[in-house]
Amino acid sequence: MAYCRERIPERAAVPVRIVVLPALPTTAVGKTFKPELRWRAIEQVLTEALAQQSIAATVTAGADERHGTLARVQLADATQADAARPVLGAFAVACEVS
Repeated sequence: MAYCRERIPERAAVPVRIVVLPALPTTAVGKTFKPELRWRAIEQVLTEALAQQSIAATVTAGADERHGTLARVQLADATQADAARPVLGAFAVACEVS
């Protein structure tokens, strides 16, 4: 992060997070499959946001015919659904809570 901050002059362009993956997801022809990277980011950010509110959940994001991208949120404790909805509502991604 320090390396990026020192070398990228525009503050808004400095990455907020750097994630090292064993391999990039690719399409059948070998190009980077960017939707998979977005889904992984959604899963991580939503899981962290819920954890900050002490809500344990498993988040799985992926393609959805109706919504484009849908995050499926499986709560460890179903009674926390009402507490989870406002947290998830702060993000611009469709969520299904169960």
